[in-house]
Amino acid sequence: MKIQNLQNELSKRKLQMGEYFRIAFDVLKVFVKENKLWTIFFLVANIFLLFFNSIVIRAISNDNFLVLIMMFLIVVYIGLFYAVLITKVAQRIENTKEYDLKNIVIKYLIIFGICTAILAIFFRILIVLGWANFILMWMIGSGGGINDTVAITILLVIKGILIIPLTLLILFLLSKVAYFIQAYYIRNMSFSKAFQYNLKISKNNKLRILIPVIILAILDFIVKIPFLSDLFGILNYFLLMPFTIFSLEIFELPLFVAFPLSVIFGIISSFLLIFMITIAVIVFLNVEYNYLKKQDKNLQ
Repeated sequence: MKIQNLQNELSKRKLQMGEYFRIAFDVLKVFVKENKLWTIFFLVANIFLLFFNSIVIRAISNDNFLVLIMMFLIVVYIGLFYAVLITKVAQRIENTKEYDLKNIVIKYLIIFGICTAILAIFFRILIVLGWANFILMWMIGSGGGINDTVAITILLVIKGILIIPLTLLILFLLSKVAYFIQAYYIRNMSFSKAFQYNLKISKNNKLRILIPVIILAILDFIVKIPFLSDLFGILNYFLLMPFTIFSLEIFELPLFVAFPLSVIFGIISSFLLIFMITIAVIVFLNVEYNYLKKQDKNLQ
């Protein structure tokens, strides 16, 4: 199907899951063809991010903090790429004017600042969990008067009390912002207006976007597992049990293996992520068009 006809198809009715994947694949090919430079930079950034993920602990232990700086800059660029991707895909489908990069950057910096604040809160929670680990390990190994079974049971109860509600909270928040990012970047709306608009159009439409996005995110996660042993090692220190299997030494790749694999799996991961963002935009437009059509009928 020609991309010029997509807007008409998306506005006719709510599509099925398979149709979203088919359309997203067609749009993906057009985006890559028309935005080669953005795509190449993203591929390179994602490849190096995977590689740096696999060596970050070794780099820090050798006082090589340049790796952390590079990882930060790469993450910043990848986030900007997602913002541009969302905007360009929507404007290509709707055949609207050229995107305003300055406006995208401003909106991106606002989102980046909020996400940084949320991550700061998350890491504070991890620090609390880390201290719980430390205290209980001391009780086990330094004559604290608690045997291994009791200490581990207490540890799991504490973590369950903290982790389970936190996980549920994350899922709840995701359901409340299912269409927020798309609305914020694609439409000329303020932060608060985009959030309110997201709540309106997401009613009875949350799973429509969450299912394909979660499926693709899981596939991307599977691709990245060999490069995340250092990250899981850090999380394992704070959370102990859930990430133990992924932080085993068998996942620690030697450097001469890590980079070639980073190239192969980085390319796969990059296209999975582009595809995920593309399908999120397509679902948003489909839901929005049908929401607005329903609103027009109600006004008549």
